[in-house]
Amino acid sequence: MLLFAINCWLHPVYQQEDTNSSGEEQGLLALIAGSNSNSSTNRGFKYIFVTAATPTGGGVNGLSGADSLCQTDSRNPGTGTFKALLGIFNLRHWCRSDMGSCPGGSSLNWVISPSTEYRRLDGITTVATSTPDSHFSFPLDNTYSTDTDDAWTGLANDMTSNAGSSECGNWVSTGCCGNHITLTNTSGINEGNLNCSLPARLICVEQ
Repeated sequence: MLLFAINCWLHPVYQQEDTNSSGEEQGLLALIAGSNSNSSTNRGFKYIFVTAATPTGGGVNGLSGADSLCQTDSRNPGTGTFKALLGIFNLRHWCRSDMGSCPGGSSLNWVISPSTEYRRLDGITTVATSTPDSHFSFPLDNTYSTDTDDAWTGLANDMTSNAGSSECGNWVSTGCCGNHITLTNTSGINEGNLNCSLPARLICVEQ
């Protein structure tokens, strides 16, 4: 009977401690509870983020290097595969068959899904909702991130690739030049050439 009384006395104390757990602990528990439902399908949107890393244009190391940087960056939320929003003529580009200058007549290895909402890593701020033909219309709803420096893009403002002339030699050369965007800009994806020896971030898109 004494043991039973002790157990009954301890139980509400345990409940009180659990109720008063810190916000950090409660957030961790919520994250664990939701870990099995964190796919973009269940969320209803996909993440887009800007890397913490700032490689030079040549330091991107090509398309595979760009995608690897997105996948291993310290800001990657770990929710799946991320690829770089980066133009490389004949390797990664967006276009429509009616545009008349599409290599191969269509998009290739493109990273933006059709009719999809993309949000920052806070899960709240919408950057853009893509068009049915898988590109962004400008201006964006919000900037890609709160960073204020530059990101490599290799893209024209219609999101097509620039046939190698503005892609740092397929992102392995430190000569001139590569198209870039200032991350405070919502009106396009290209602000002209940046010298490939300079550092800039990458924009990474969840697949």
